[in-house]
Amino acid sequence: AIVTLTIGGSDVGYWSTIADACLSASPVGTPCRDQFVVNGEDTISQRIAVAAPKVGAVLDGIHQRAPRARGVVLGYEAIFPEAPLTPGGPEGCHPQLPYAPGDLPYLRAKQKELNAMIQQQAAAHGATFVDTSAASIGHDACQRPAVRWVAELGDGPHVTFLPLYDPDHPTTFNSPFILNREMTRIGYIDLFRVRFGRRGSDKEEQ
Repeated sequence: AIVTLTIGGSDVGYWSTIADACLSASPVGTPCRDQFVVNGEDTISQRIAVAAPKVGAVLDGIHQRAPRARGVVLGYEAIFPEAPLTPGGPEGCHPQLPYAPGDLPYLRAKQKELNAMIQQQAAAHGATFVDTSAASIGHDACQRPAVRWVAELGDGPHVTFLPLYDPDHPTTFNSPFILNREMTRIGYIDLFRVRFGRRGSDKEEQ
């Protein structure tokens, strides 16, 4: 049996931070970083550290309840571009992605820090980590719909990012097929079928 999960983002408050605290109508400055890093103290980093044992406890609980199951922890896909979309240009794609370009390196670093914590906890508690972030570089929320793997759903001041797990649109370049390939690579065959009740294939990616 395979137990798959994503975990950690809500414990840290990362998604609510992005949705409620870091949106910026202006492309000027670093309002998000200025809010969360004060006198050298990084609140988000502190939250990540506090969440680490909680993630480990959940993984231990899974092993206790299903000792023969294989635990697989999925990382979070890249929301933000890895670099400016145009060489020498500003970071991100403001206002499409409503974060100040100066904040993008910080937000990107915090997501990587979150994924690193999850990976460390998975290794320490007998689970396998799947790095969907590395695989999703170039498929961030600034890309055109046919390329991006995360969708930004906004309603007024609130923004939610959802992975494009969409088995009903197999021609879309979305992450389940890459995820399935990564899982096959590490020896867990056909996760797509396990999670979505359908079988993925490279042919469906075309």
